[in-house]
Amino acid sequence: MDWMGMFMPRLRPREPAESLSPPIEDDLDRLSELREQGSRLSLPHPVRGYLAFAGEEAARTSAEVLRKEGFACSVRAGQDGSWTITAIRQIVPTPGAITRFREQLQELAGMLPSSADLPRPVRGRVEVGGILTIPGLAAQPGLVHGFSTLALGSMRGPAPDGTPLTPERRVFAETLGLDPARLTASGAVHGAAVARVDGPAGVVRGHDALVTDRPGLPLLATYADCCPVLLFDPGRRALALVHAGWRGTAAGVARAAVDALVRDYGCRPADLVAGLGPGICGACYEVGEEVAAAFEPECLRPSANPGRRLLDLPAANRRQLESAGVPAGRIEVHGACTRERADLPSHRRAPDGARFACLAAIR
Repeated sequence: MDWMGMFMPRLRPREPAESLSPPIEDDLDRLSELREQGSRLSLPHPVRGYLAFAGEEAARTSAEVLRKEGFACSVRAGQDGSWTITAIRQIVPTPGAITRFREQLQELAGMLPSSADLPRPVRGRVEVGGILTIPGLAAQPGLVHGFSTLALGSMRGPAPDGTPLTPERRVFAETLGLDPARLTASGAVHGAAVARVDGPAGVVRGHDALVTDRPGLPLLATYADCCPVLLFDPGRRALALVHAGWRGTAAGVARAAVDALVRDYGCRPADLVAGLGPGICGACYEVGEEVAAAFEPECLRPSANPGRRLLDLPAANRRQLESAGVPAGRIEVHGACTRERADLPSHRRAPDGARFACLAAIR
């Protein structure tokens, strides 16, 4: 069943790259209600923990133990000869719930069959339904990243006390195994300014791009049609997170982030891996001629409406990265369109102030 077909027709065939399943149908039925209530999550969602074993017998015996504890489990063989259990439980991921889930799984792991090769089977990775990733970046061992959906609520901030840490952002950070207290958020203004982050800085106002080389320092930016851009240097271990709306893209914010990585950390553009996250697609983003004039013809298509053009913002940012020296083969596009997907906030579709976030950190 096409779960998106319940909400709006597809404008063209699309299979967005995702690492996780979308929210279950009953939850999607209440997304509009969640937005009206401030998008505070109050529904259970599947949370997954992963346990690795050296042998099949130990994995299958452990799965039976976990099932008796209320976990849904699947067992699969890895290419390296190891065996992995996926343990799933439906929980409401409120602040602290993910940490408690992880701790419970760690405690159970100490009682499960193991081997001399893997005396502690838990690998510490926990996922919750409603988080998207870019597969190529998810495969980078030195990087953790994710894009929230409305299953985790709106990521709009800051909190009433002026800090970047709202309850929804705390849950998001905990889900990715990051310390919420160290979170630093960009205070985007649709420009091309880049800020270097050497420690927790709260909200860095007036900047649409953040760069860092500090492990365990989560960077966050929010979106509602604009294009998220992630840049990572696996060798130099440096990271950039970019908020690229049409104004920032026209001003060269993605190129400015590449330049900052080169200047501050000695990165080479050819060594970078890049990802473009969910954003409004070229079939949905209709703009006026004054906006279209700021972009190359290759990023524009005719619109059915007179005096309007269709702008492919992801393509514009991809071309910008390539012109800055990032190899085309090292740039991956997620492909989900915010206007087409009901579980992603879109200003064009529903200008209600809701936002999704990209959260990224160096391991």
